[in-house]
Parts: sequence; C-alpha cells; structure tokens
Amino acid sequence: MVRVSVDLPIADAIKMLGAGSAESGANVLLVIDKARWNAVVPREIRQIRVANPVSTWLDCLREPRGEDVAQQFRESTLGF
Repeated sequence: MVRVSVDLPIADAIKMLGAGSAESGANVLLVIDKARWNAVVPREIRQIRVANPVSTWLDCLREPRGEDVAQQFRESTLGF
C-alpha cells in the first residue's frame, strides 16, 4: 500500500512511481491519505515523500495476512 497525499493527484503519483494500472495481479495499492499519515515525521526516498517506518509497520499489520510482512519489516528496518 502506498499512501498518496491528498494534495497530489493519483495520476501524478503513478507517474512519479513509474507504475501502471493493471486489470489483475496488481502488487501495489495507491490510496489517498485522508488521515495525512505521511505528514507524521515523513522522509523522502527518490524525491517521494513517504510515511515514517513505524507507520509503514502498522499498515503492514492491518493488511490481511500481513503479520509475516510486518515482522520482516520490523526486524530489517526498525531493528528489533
């Protein structure tokens, strides 16, 4: 899941990520960040503002069957 700022049109986010739409088999979900999670201690990766790692970890936990991904992300990125 990639949260997109409410100030950035989704089409622009797709272009910035070098992504494209897919009818099936999609592996990235772009959502409008109405809660503005990306504003909580954000950082930039390749000129794209992203949410802090803890927000990313929490998002992983909320995904269906995301516990394994969250654990791997926590160990590799958060270091515990």
